[in-house]
Amino acid sequence: MRLNTGSGGYFKKTNSEFTFVNPFQNFSFPILADLEVTNLGVVFTGFSSYLAIVQDTTQVINLNSTINDIFYDNLTPDKIWIATSAGIYMYNTAQKVLEDLTQKYGKANFKKLVYDSKTDQLFAITSNMLLFTYSSLKDSIFFDISNLDNVNLENFVFNQGVFGYGLKVNGGGPEDCTSLYSITYKYVDLDMDSFTREFDCDDSNSNIYPGATDIPDNGIDENCNGADLSNSENFDIFNEVVIYPNPAYSTINIKSELSLKYRLIDRNGIELSQGKQMNIDVSSFISGFYILELTDLNSRKREYRKIKIIK
Repeated sequence: MRLNTGSGGYFKKTNSEFTFVNPFQNFSFPILADLEVTNLGVVFTGFSSYLAIVQDTTQVINLNSTINDIFYDNLTPDKIWIATSAGIYMYNTAQKVLEDLTQKYGKANFKKLVYDSKTDQLFAITSNMLLFTYSSLKDSIFFDISNLDNVNLENFVFNQGVFGYGLKVNGGGPEDCTSLYSITYKYVDLDMDSFTREFDCDDSNSNIYPGATDIPDNGIDENCNGADLSNSENFDIFNEVVIYPNPAYSTINIKSELSLKYRLIDRNGIELSQGKQMNIDVSSFISGFYILELTDLNSRKREYRKIKIIK
């Protein structure tokens, strides 16, 4: 199933067939604010103050405040988070109950939100340019901005507000305040092994990370490939892959008989380069640690190497 939003409703694609769906039958031309689909195929979408839940039938709930954003994460399939002009709501899909979280998160015009299930933290951007979180900012950086001409990075300041901590963005004065539109989620390397928990299968242990030496038959997946190494396993095809120089200054070379493709990723999980060539130009990259993801095109096996770039 594939969904595309539009004015008046959304299109649902099943195989090669498109079906137009207007979940708000009492309105002839609703403009949808957002749309999320759960792993069970339940559609959540908003129009004005109305939340529509579409499965076999359609349920419409009036939240009495404008819906700005809907957030869903596969890690918490029973929770749908809704940012509105008057607060935050959470719909529990297992209990089919809508919960008003105004008492917990406060009453504000929340424009965007992200919920991190692993740390049980919710972050939201408000209309007055506050990056809001209920608990301490310790795990992530997640903001994109527009109107860069009026923003100086020195004007990013922390403000302790009534409901928690926020990050306020100012330009030269109140009239120069910029807008925060969306959230880019980035992770901190908690165990300081140069791999964030997007890649690190145990970010509390610096001896466990992609590319680490996996001790056979100890029940621990040290190299984060999804399984513990066994002495009875076949030879690792990536053992003959040579990456040089490392540290690198301007070029990374890959020597292998395998048919490989690569992705070069920074510590925040952002892809910087990808391709199939065996020489990677890194002359424009700043000093630091990077992750080189290698995929064998024949077996589809994957390997991660830690790369250091120096200037």
